[in-house]
Amino acid sequence: MQIIRNLISRVTAVWTLFGYVTQLNAAIKSFPGADDEIRLRAWLLDHLALVAGVAAKTATTVDDDVVYYMLRIM
Repeated sequence: MQIIRNLISRVTAVWTLFGYVTQLNAAIKSFPGADDEIRLRAWLLDHLALVAGVAAKTATTVDDDVVYYMLRIM
């Protein structure tokens, strides 16, 4: 029974990571370039929310602080 629980846990983790990788890939493909400052800033703010969501799920506080200061800089 423990083997089945471990398998389900690993499949769930892989599925979650696949979702993050898919969102990251879409974010990279939609990069507006550095020529237009306003569009670049809007793009960074939109995708910083994705980073903040991942940082909130980790146990460390360092990544939360990094995201906080990145938002303050923007």
